[in-house]
Amino acid sequence: MSGRRNSVRYQLSVPREGELVVAHDIILESRTESEVLVLSDAPHPRGQELTLDLGAAVSVEGIRARVLGCEPIVVDGSLRYRLRFAIGDGMKRDDA
Repeated sequence: MSGRRNSVRYQLSVPREGELVVAHDIILESRTESEVLVLSDAPHPRGQELTLDLGAAVSVEGIRARVLGCEPIVVDGSLRYRLRFAIGDGMKRDDA
């Protein structure tokens, strides 16, 4: 049985395309019609587009958002990032 753990068990004949989704917990600070302000444990680059899943256990609202800013802050002795997202009509503007 030599080589048993090193041998290929399965290989796709045609590579598949996909999308990796990484979820991060956030704390919602404020929300308007065009912007969302949150605290996160992970930074995100300005201009990155993603989906924010906001809601309760029963219903989740997926909102397309674009990062407008990312500011490191210390909260209760831990490093966090204050993220400002454009949503809805706010995504059409190029805010600084």
